[in-house]
Amino acid sequence: MVGLTLDPKVLIDIRRHRLKLIGNTDTMGMVRQNGTEYVDEEAVKAELLWARRLCASRGWPVIDVSRRSIEETAATVVQLMDAWHERQKAAQAAPRADAATS
Repeated sequence: MVGLTLDPKVLIDIRRHRLKLIGNTDTMGMVRQNGTEYVDEEAVKAELLWARRLCASRGWPVIDVSRRSIEETAATVVQLMDAWHERQKAAQAAPRADAATS
C-alpha cells in the first residue's frame, strides 16, 4: 500500500474543476451544501491530515504528488515496491541462515 497526497490548494483546484464538470449536485454524498465542504480549505486539510495519519499508523509510505507527473509517481511506487520485495527476501533468508549455523 502506498499513500498519495498533495497540497490542499491543488486538491481544492481539482475539486472545483470537477464540480464545474458535474455541476454542484450531490454525488453519492460527496458534495454537500453546493460543494462548499468538498472545497472548504479547512475540511480538505483535515481530510489530508487524516489520510496521512492513517498511512503512518499502518507504516505505509506516502508520496506527495502535488508537483509530480504520473510517470514520476509510478516510478517512485515501483521503486518502493522493489525495496519492499528486497526486504521481504532478506527477512525470509535470515531465519534460514540462523538455522544453518545452529
